[in-house]
Amino acid sequence: MIVVDSAHAGLFPDVVAAMTDLLANPIWHSLSTRHSDLAQGNHLAKRYPEAVGPLSGIPEQSTECLGGAQSYCFSGRPLCSLLR
Repeated sequence: MIVVDSAHAGLFPDVVAAMTDLLANPIWHSLSTRHSDLAQGNHLAKRYPEAVGPLSGIPEQSTECLGGAQSYCFSGRPLCSLLR
């Protein structure tokens, strides 16, 4: 893990840009990388198994992706996504 404080961010613009991108859509990035073995879904929407929790992610805020996320709601329970 790389930690760059704001005083030194100008020295590492590529690192800061990559971290900002990951944090802009953390659930999608987690389900597409480190937690891909837990992911349920496809290129439009992914979610954690119901036993893990209601967290889901979409790659972008579009009607197509939001429709994809709806298909992964279990028993009408809501999903939670964190987007910038």
